[in-house]
Amino acid sequence: MKNDLEKMRAPGIRPFLLLRGILAAASMAAFAWTDAARADDQDLDWAGLWADCLARQRGLMWNKETRRALSAYAERFEKLRDRPLAEKCAAVNAAVNKDIAFVWDQWNYAKEERFATPAETLREGRGDCEDFAIMKYFLLRHLDVPADNLLLAVVDIPDGKHMVLLVGEDLPLVQAGN
Repeated sequence: MKNDLEKMRAPGIRPFLLLRGILAAASMAAFAWTDAARADDQDLDWAGLWADCLARQRGLMWNKETRRALSAYAERFEKLRDRPLAEKCAAVNAAVNKDIAFVWDQWNYAKEERFATPAETLREGRGDCEDFAIMKYFLLRHLDVPADNLLLAVVDIPDGKHMVLLVGEDLPLVQAGN
């Protein structure tokens, strides 16, 4: 994997967010969802929203300031790299829930649904459930948690849909929700 990272990054870019598992087409399999409970949710293209998020993130990583900001944020978690999975998850979950304000996509982007990239969420300092889950996913991947141990899941709740990040060696172990 290290050789793949070296090929993918431009000089000076830390491997954060450029990990093979995130950028691979197979990463779209990171989603699981239940049968849609509401008709208006059935029309959402969850995989398309995820693919759009990944494409925007790749584009944003060409910006030096974006790379610097993401690297600085990710650096806060470096001491966790060799810690157990549950400890990594708890620390990332607590930090993102503390650092990012909850705001619905309708208020933030004037759209029903938009998956913000980690760069956008960090820059704005706010997001909704999927923005929290995606930020946690990327941070845990940065801490070398295998993509097979992470699952972005869209679940039914009384008000519609909610995205959470499920983390575990035999999923689900820990739910990293906001």
